[in-house]
Amino acid sequence: MRAQGLRVRVVSAPFAQPLGRRSATDVWRRQLRWVRLRRATFKLFFVPEIFVGAVPPVCCAALAAGLAGWSIPGTLALLIAAWYAVEGLLAYAVGWPYSLRLALLCVLRDMLLPFLWIAAWTGNKFEWRGNAMTVAVGTT
Repeated sequence: MRAQGLRVRVVSAPFAQPLGRRSATDVWRRQLRWVRLRRATFKLFFVPEIFVGAVPPVCCAALAAGLAGWSIPGTLALLIAAWYAVEGLLAYAVGWPYSLRLALLCVLRDMLLPFLWIAAWTGNKFEWRGNAMTVAVGTT
């Protein structure tokens, strides 16, 4: 990196990763921090993140079903059930717990992803462990 004329910034010690329960606000702030860091650091790769999750394929399926004359609610129900069933099977395959509650939270997660993506573009500030920080834009 230095040979390319770039500066390297490394922390002196790893950060502890606190585990346990978090409030919805804590989860949102953490996701906002990471999404803003990805946007500032890897902008070219960040732009297509709007297409991540279930929302884009579900919207495309609704459009395709409407154009084909199929039942839009039926198509959506089938796609959504299949989408989260596969996610559940993958979780089961690696031994992760998966429940109806988690499935509903996955739906909520996917519904919030577009809003999170938009929020990434609306500012450079975030909070980490009670400390106000800013994404350094345009620096190396």
